[in-house]
Amino acid sequence: AGTGGFLLAAVGKLRESLEKTQADSETEAELHRLAPATICGGEVDGDICKMANASLSARLGGSSSGLVINCDSLDSGNTALQPEAFDCSASNPPFGTKITIKDPRILKQFELPFLRNKTGGSRAASLPPDILFLEQNIRLVRPGSGRIAIVLPYQIFSGPATRYVREWLLRHLKI
Repeated sequence: AGTGGFLLAAVGKLRESLEKTQADSETEAELHRLAPATICGGEVDGDICKMANASLSARLGGSSSGLVINCDSLDSGNTALQPEAFDCSASNPPFGTKITIKDPRILKQFELPFLRNKTGGSRAASLPPDILFLEQNIRLVRPGSGRIAIVLPYQIFSGPATRYVREWLLRHLKI
């Protein structure tokens, strides 16, 4: 969720570097050609999804109206978000003290809810979405070469309550 804003920032930076090259029109044409095959976003809010696609479409010459799909990007049933299929992932998950994921159908798809609950080996009844998005982003990128940029609250990387997340991260990726 929230990938549209990051993608636009990345396209803006690319545009700045493109303006400095001699072959500006050739590079711009290549960007227009590659974008539909290389960018995929997911956003749960339909209005934000439409705005992201409109912005990308305007920037990329109308060839990108469906780059950001309206979906729950935590649901493994999304055919566009295949595990280990991406070189890079950028995410700005929702987080806050009052936001939790309680849907058992979603929670059972992840390992971290199980690790959080230390009693009886059952899954936690709820988990903050930022922790689930972290695990989902790791699943989406190619093992060994994938890169992730994700906005997370500092509490995940400090304090005893999220130690299990840090230990899980150290077992699953190179930081």
